Amino acid sequence: MPIDVRNEDCPKDWFRVPLSATAQDGKENFIDGDWIEAPYITDRGIRLLQTGNIGIGVLLDKPDTRKYISPKSFNNLRCKWVHPGDILICRLAEPIGRACKVPDYLGDCITAVDVTIFRPHPDRLHSNYAIHLLNSERHLKRLEDVAGGSTRQRISRGNLGQTKICIPSLSEQCRIAEILDTLDDAIQKTEQLIAKLKQIKQGLLQDLLTQGIDENGQLRNPIAYPEQFKDSVLGRIPTAWEAVRIKDVGKVFGGKRLPAGHAYSEEPTGYTYLRVLDFFEKAIAPKTLMSLPPKTFAALERYEIHDGNLYISIAGSIGHVGVFAATENTRTVLTENAARIELAEDMHPPFVAYQMNGHEVQRQIDIEKGTGGGVPKLALFRIENLRIAQPPEAEQKAISQRMLVHEKAIALEEENLHKLMAIKKGLMHDLLTGKVRVNTKEGNDK
Repeated sequence: MPIDVRNEDCPKDWFRVPLSATAQDGKENFIDGDWIEAPYITDRGIRLLQTGNIGIGVLLDKPDTRKYISPKSFNNLRCKWVHPGDILICRLAEPIGRACKVPDYLGDCITAVDVTIFRPHPDRLHSNYAIHLLNSERHLKRLEDVAGGSTRQRISRGNLGQTKICIPSLSEQCRIAEILDTLDDAIQKTEQLIAKLKQIKQGLLQDLLTQGIDENGQLRNPIAYPEQFKDSVLGRIPTAWEAVRIKDVGKVFGGKRLPAGHAYSEEPTGYTYLRVLDFFEKAIAPKTLMSLPPKTFAALERYEIHDGNLYISIAGSIGHVGVFAATENTRTVLTENAARIELAEDMHPPFVAYQMNGHEVQRQIDIEKGTGGGVPKLALFRIENLRIAQPPEAEQKAISQRMLVHEKAIALEEENLHKLMAIKKGLMHDLLTGKVRVNTKEGNDK
């Protein structure tokens, strides 16, 4: 391959070539998939990979996304085989150009028309290096620029193939791929560990919310000691627990939208606004909350959320509950799309939040939510009538503490994951641009 020294983005000893020039010889090695119309798609037969299966560096293979065509349709449509090890590049957003390798376990299959089948020449481009290069931010941004201007962004196979890539010698490609693959393995193992810890947490939470913790710090056993349980509207619960409604143990208040003529402040003011997007299925990051001018806060002060209050999303994305932790020298107003719950002194907020995010209360919420203007909503009086269990306060705290231990373990692994991903992002930029060079083994260049 000729070296194009006019490219200032490449080291002088790297090759700058069109992507299609790194494919194996022959037209069948850089081609589009097949146009498969809906009537041909079945639930069994030859596996069909669609654009939604193409992830960034990984094949997305959830059971509910699996589609097939019959062998007869395969022959009638003259479909093209896709083999394990082939690289699939999606020509649709988002992002345009994301690529993954077909795993060995999948066997031979076919793919859709908006996916390009790419088979790198083993003497030109290392396939694992290609995956990292194709999914790098720099390359994906280049493809986005080429495809820009369209309502539904798409890059043609011709433009995709003519996109220039910069690649080092094969031995350096192998070493770079080895480094990034090692990081990918560490990331994958950490993700799997997090998923396992979350699964354990959910199972433990269900046990704690139905069995509780006895005076010895152990889960009660409803089979061995049935006399320790009683029937209730919530099912079997420990005898010392009571089944209550939210209104029996707290008060529910609505939030408020910004009044007409008011707007957010561009500068910190000591007053903030809490929206559903700030807390739904994630921890609140106080520094990211929108600031309010003092006059706007004064108009909305009655809708302030206080330390230890629960918040619950009540419109659109419904039913996520958390405990609000106030920030020093800051006061916060709650959005109209959420409600706050002020609990009685003998109710431990974290325990109630765990319970309201649990299966039983979420089931009640699904039944109670209505629609207004076509948008799902949860009325305040319906929140008041949700049923929860009320253990003794000491047991509530013990249950919360047991859950906190597991949440800390998950948070630690999530922090490790973020660090690994940051390291990979930095290394991808440095290694794939030649900013940082690697030592290569003698005799590996071809």
